[in-house]
Amino acid sequence: MSEPHPSASFAAFAATADAVGATTKRLQKSAILADYLARLNDDDLPIACRFLSGDPFPLKDERTLQLGYSAIFGVLVELSGVEAKTLGDLAVKLGDIGDVAEQAMQQHTRVGEPLTIAEVMASYE
Repeated sequence: MSEPHPSASFAAFAATADAVGATTKRLQKSAILADYLARLNDDDLPIACRFLSGDPFPLKDERTLQLGYSAIFGVLVELSGVEAKTLGDLAVKLGDIGDVAEQAMQQHTRVGEPLTIAEVMASYE
């Protein structure tokens, strides 16, 4: 019996998603995705594909996230310790909640091992 492969890091997923978003060239997007997806184990592959599609749950699953901007913004205020007005100004400047989160959380250090794709999926579930 073979050893189970460890789950891929969520940081690698995020870097891949950023790289895909940074190019307008379809062939380059495909190459980035092909390289990333080929390295995933059988358990992580469907999760990563769903994450890349913008929905962590399979189509047959009736659960939805129902997370709006204000919910995400509130969590960022709480986790980052940055004042709401400062984050609001940053949101206007950057125009993207993901970029706001990245900047707000730069000073925040996570204790423990880096997150894996499987752990992020478990938190959704």
